Amino acid sequence: MKVFVNDVEVNIFEGARVIDAAHKFIQQFELFEKLRRLSVRDAFGNHIGLDGALREGSKIYLD
Repeated sequence: MKVFVNDVEVNIFEGARVIDAAHKFIQQFELFEKLRRLSVRDAFGNHIGLDGALREGSKIYLD
């Protein structure tokens, strides 16, 4: 499934959660220090939980 993290396309498995996409993005760019203080927003600027569901084309932004 394709989702977007900070406007970067990330391919993850069907049924993945926000934390899975964030982890994949962090691994891709070696931003491990970000994982400890992770805050996530959706495309509308709403804060969302790390266990939130994603679907094809979802856009999330790491703060």
